[in-house]
Amino acid sequence: MKKKKKPPPRAALELENRRPPITWGEVGCLALALLAVGAIRLRLIDVPLERDEGEYAAMAQVILRGGIPYLSAYNMKLPGVFYAYALILRCLGETTAAIHWGLLIVTSTSTVLTWLLARQWFDAVTAIVAALSFGVLTVSITMLGFSTNAEHFVVPPLLVGWLILSAGEKRQPLRLFAAGTMFGVAVLMKQHGAAFAAAAGAWLTITELRRGGWWPALRTAAIFSIGVVTPYAAVAAWLAANGAFERFWFWTVTYSRQYVATFTIRAGMGSLARTGGMIVAAQWPVLLAAAVGIS
Repeated sequence: MKKKKKPPPRAALELENRRPPITWGEVGCLALALLAVGAIRLRLIDVPLERDEGEYAAMAQVILRGGIPYLSAYNMKLPGVFYAYALILRCLGETTAAIHWGLLIVTSTSTVLTWLLARQWFDAVTAIVAALSFGVLTVSITMLGFSTNAEHFVVPPLLVGWLILSAGEKRQPLRLFAAGTMFGVAVLMKQHGAAFAAAAGAWLTITELRRGGWWPALRTAAIFSIGVVTPYAAVAAWLAANGAFERFWFWTVTYSRQYVATFTIRAGMGSLARTGGMIVAAQWPVLLAAAVGIS
């Protein structure tokens, strides 16, 4: 008598259903989305640099000529975006067009990562819609989508971090540390990345608290947090070895704190309302599609 095969666990079946095999049709749709967004960017590939772009490019040139950030030149931003710019200028040339080609590469990478992450969480159609929606949002004028700002560089490591966390059900120490490190790289691109790292850490802690109690939750949070802090600690140690840590701390922490303090919470809420209103007015079809999808 033929032995009956044991059916796979329910969790494995759900995971398999969540991750259908990639089809050529899906890849073709993603490629069309990338080409459409890329065509929009190519029309403006040579526009003059915006304020922040010029600031980052100047610091990148200092780095390429052997200078140390915060010692040879100063800035309130963390150094990740300066080195990202330096890589673009080194590989593509020190031109305005090169900086915007770099933006095209970064946003295209983020679009593909959005697709991969959505495929882990949802079905193939949802993943394509998510990637297309993300691509549309990256060229929105209300989000300064045509400027190679630091926010664009925050996104790829964040998405890689979420992909690592979503790769399996088990919270293995190496996976937690690797994911935390990617979130830490996002923080180095701009301080605002810390909000995303904190949200991911809170999600991990709450998830583990529900699964196994306080000790697994604390262990998970500790390993992830060490990963987040590691890139910053490594950069700080390198700057200290080169005599730049004191100025680094002054410009990115002391001065930045005083600079932010001049902007009151009331003024911040007003700015959020104005900016949010512009984004909603410009991107209501994408937001409506998201609302329909959630419902």
